[in-house]
Amino acid sequence: MTPTKEGNKLIGDFMGKDFKDPLNYMYNKSWDWLMPVVEKIEDFEIDEIKAVAVDIESNECEIKDYRQFNLSFAYYEGETKIEAVWQCVIQFIQWYNQQNQKQ
Repeated sequence: MTPTKEGNKLIGDFMGKDFKDPLNYMYNKSWDWLMPVVEKIEDFEIDEIKAVAVDIESNECEIKDYRQFNLSFAYYEGETKIEAVWQCVIQFIQWYNQQNQKQ
């Protein structure tokens, strides 16, 4: 599987989608697909408080605990804004999955 397919499949699994073919995922190409993922991430609670921020500026994206600006879960600078957000979301999901494996 290509890195794009793997990334889109990872996001699709995170979102509860069950497509047989990862090519059906358009997270890396469509804001209509990607923004619901960003919103789901921003709804996460830490210690029962919504505390996760997705900061997008120019071609950079950072996902962090907005109560502690030095606590960054993911960061990516890309060639385009959507690439930066897509890659940052993948990093966050990988971190999130690792945290859930520890429990």
